[in-house]
Amino acid sequence: MAIISDLRLAEDGHLYVVHAFDRVVKYDLSSPRRPVPVDTRTAAELGVRPLLVGEADGRTWVSGRGGAVPFDGGTPSLVEESVDAYVGRVVDSPEGAVATIGRRIHRVDDGGYLGAASMLERLPATEAGVVDPAGGYAFVLRGTRASTVGIMGPEWRERDSQVFDAPIWSVKVFDGRLWAVMPEEIVAWPIEEGGFLGPPQFIAVKGARDMAMVEPNRFAVGGTFGRALYRDKADPTGDADTFHAVRRSPGHVESAVSDGRRVLTSGPEGNWLYRIGGKAAISDRPLRNNTTPTSTLTLSWCQVDVAEDGTSVTIEPIVGEPLVWSPPQGGFVYTLETAADHVWVGHDEGVDVFRMGETGVESAGRILMEGPVLWLFKPRVGDEIAFVSAFGGMGSAEIVPDPDADPDLVRRVEAADRERVEEEMRSRDAQ
Repeated sequence: MAIISDLRLAEDGHLYVVHAFDRVVKYDLSSPRRPVPVDTRTAAELGVRPLLVGEADGRTWVSGRGGAVPFDGGTPSLVEESVDAYVGRVVDSPEGAVATIGRRIHRVDDGGYLGAASMLERLPATEAGVVDPAGGYAFVLRGTRASTVGIMGPEWRERDSQVFDAPIWSVKVFDGRLWAVMPEEIVAWPIEEGGFLGPPQFIAVKGARDMAMVEPNRFAVGGTFGRALYRDKADPTGDADTFHAVRRSPGHVESAVSDGRRVLTSGPEGNWLYRIGGKAAISDRPLRNNTTPTSTLTLSWCQVDVAEDGTSVTIEPIVGEPLVWSPPQGGFVYTLETAADHVWVGHDEGVDVFRMGETGVESAGRILMEGPVLWLFKPRVGDEIAFVSAFGGMGSAEIVPDPDADPDLVRRVEAADRERVEEEMRSRDAQ
């Protein structure tokens, strides 16, 4: 399981889908309703942990933690420059392929510094004339307290910009306008001659993270609130400035509690009630307390402790050598739980599971998702674990037995038995 961090319809007609930190899949769109995967590159094959896909020098590039590399193979670039930050989307330029790292623009081939930006998007060919015949870029420059968004020319000089006291999650150019997606609104400016920004249009929406144009006057918007379509101007289908086809999903969670059957979460974008193993639904139930994450566990075969600074977890078995494990890229461990004699660890990039193997403590599996995973809950019945991520929603998972194992050695709770026990517990609770 991995969250999809980027989608791109490339000039070669293929759709590239990035499963964050895990792999990139190339799809054939001969039948748009039934995309067919034709090639997959794992993080190990690419040499980088992928987050984004871009195009430059006639090639499709993958970038993320550890550098940038062509999808069709090659040696990763910008490796040393990106030790403490991921490489942004690779875009084409008169200097060749370029990408951002932190607040700087670098050439991909030699790492040369070109200018200041945290995010770049090449102006589409149909928009290039409004800035310069040679093209230009939409850019975002993030600061500690504010963000700048605007247009720069191909010579990396700013043409026009606006400053906001808020993070800017994404920047796009379509329909002749520059769009900036922020936590509580989307702002759009018409791009005027010379690369200047016209009067802004403010669209109130809480929890948006990204957007794309589906067709004229229709835009897809996604984020921690879920996803929706936005109608900009009035047309025969409805009024102007309207969100429709809204699908809510849990996100931006700040607190969570569980009674062993359900999980109730709360955040600035609403409360959600999740029946473990079922579906989450918006709830009007108030949440007046929070669950303190678990930092120590004692199992039949080991002792587990999270380091005081949260950078590692130590699993010390009764017999054998201890395992000290740290999340990728300097991440943090937030909580622990156990089920079926396995150790579950919630961290910045998802959940890792460990067990006692024949040669010592070993990995039993991993779930990649948008984190951090702040809470893990064990239900009253069964060996599932419910997880709650601050920005990746909630769900449940369990260790699946080896299909080749002796069935007499596999212990699983059947769904019917679980339902019967839960009904009994509900009856006792009601008395």
